[in-house]
Amino acid sequence: MVLVARDAVRLQSMATQMQDIYGVDVDTVVADLSTDGGLATAEQRAAQGVDLLVNNAGFGHRGYFSTHRSASNWRPCECTARRCCG
Repeated sequence: MVLVARDAVRLQSMATQMQDIYGVDVDTVVADLSTDGGLATAEQRAAQGVDLLVNNAGFGHRGYFSTHRSASNWRPCECTARRCCG
């Protein structure tokens, strides 16, 4: 199992849970998929082989949509469409 997330502490916690509950080997990759560097890191790991991909990447902003800069409102869309779908 390969887990990818930008928060190393939460990522390691999830990896430990998966190992303890399911007895699987877990490889962790700290990467922010909304950045070019994070995407490159995840791609490097994927190039080593992945049999099944489950994409659950996502994030959001706190507060009202209308109070955020226009560019920041498009960031989640870019992460999902451009980065995750090619």
